[in-house]
Amino acid sequence: MAMATAPGRGRRPTSRGPVRWPAWVLSGLLMLLTAAWPAPALADTDDAAPAPPVVPGVPEQVAAWFRDGALAAASAATTDLGQERDSLRLGLVRPVHTWSAAFLGGGNPEPATVAVDRWAAPLLTDGGARAVVLAQLDGGQAGLEEVLTDADLAGALADLPADVPFVHDDPLDGWFSVAEGEVRPLDEAAREVLAGPAPVDVYQPFVVARYAGADGAEPGQAAPAAEPERSWSPVVVVGVVLLVLLVWAGLIVWLRRPAGGDGPARGTPRRREAADRSARDRPRRREAADRSARDTPSRPHDDVPARGAPRRDGRRGPAGAASPRQPRERG
Repeated sequence: MAMATAPGRGRRPTSRGPVRWPAWVLSGLLMLLTAAWPAPALADTDDAAPAPPVVPGVPEQVAAWFRDGALAAASAATTDLGQERDSLRLGLVRPVHTWSAAFLGGGNPEPATVAVDRWAAPLLTDGGARAVVLAQLDGGQAGLEEVLTDADLAGALADLPADVPFVHDDPLDGWFSVAEGEVRPLDEAAREVLAGPAPVDVYQPFVVARYAGADGAEPGQAAPAAEPERSWSPVVVVGVVLLVLLVWAGLIVWLRRPAGGDGPARGTPRRREAADRSARDRPRRREAADRSARDTPSRPHDDVPARGAPRRDGRRGPAGAASPRQPRERG
C-alpha cells in the first residue's frame, strides 16, 4: 500500500535561474570597492625635482619656500608649459637688486646697486629657460610675488654669474645687470633705452633723470620726458663719430689723389715748380732754335721753292700757283 507523502517533503528544490540583486545593492558594493582600493600616488613636482642652489645670504625661510613650494606655485601660474611641466626645475636663487641711493643722488656710483627683500630664480625645463619666479616676504613668510613668462629674461638670468647683481629698474620696469663697471640690458624694456653695454658713470645721469621724472608713478609708467637715452645711446654716439672721421679721411685722400694715377698730385709744390721752370726756359729754347736755323748751311734741295711759292724766274712753283710778273724795263 503506497504511503501518502506530505506535499513538498522529500522533493529536491527546483532551479529558478540566477539570483537578481537590486540595482542599489550593486551601486553600494561598487562604491565600497572604489573607496577601499588604494589610489595611485600623484607625482609631487617639488619632491621629484632637485633642490635649487641658493647664493649665500638668502634667508632660510625663502630658501625653504623655493625648495618646497616654488615649483607648485610657478606651475599653477604658468599655463603654456604643456608636456614640459614634467621636467620643471629651478635655477640659482638670488636676491633682486635696485639702484642705490648714492647712485640715484648723482654721486659716487660705487656701489651702484643694493639688494632688496625680493628674490628670483629661473624656471627651467629640458627645452630651456621658460620664466622667472619672483618671491617676497609677507609677514615673515616667503611666498610667490610674480612669474615673469619671458624666456629671454629667464635665459639671461640663468647665464648670469652668482656674484653679478640682477637689477630691477622700477620706473622702467626693466631688468639690468651691473658687472666690471658696465651696465647691460637683460630684457626688451631695458633694450629700448640702452642698446648695449655702457659704462656705469656714463649711464648714471639717464637713470637719475628717469627716477626724477617718475615722481611716484607705478613701475613701468615713467614719464617719456625722462627717457633721454631713447634717442642716443653711448654706442650710437661712438659709431657716428667714427663714421664722420672715416668720411673726412676719405675726402682728404680723394682731394690729394694723383692727376693721372701716378706721380705727384695736381697742384702739389713739385708740380708747380716744374711748370714755372718750363715757362722760364721757353724763351731760351726758342732763341736757341732760331740761332741753330741761321747757322745751318743751305743744301741743294733748299733752293727748291715750297709747294705754291713763287720761283725766282717768275714761273709757277710746283703747286701751279701763279708767280708775280716782273716789271719790263723801258728803253
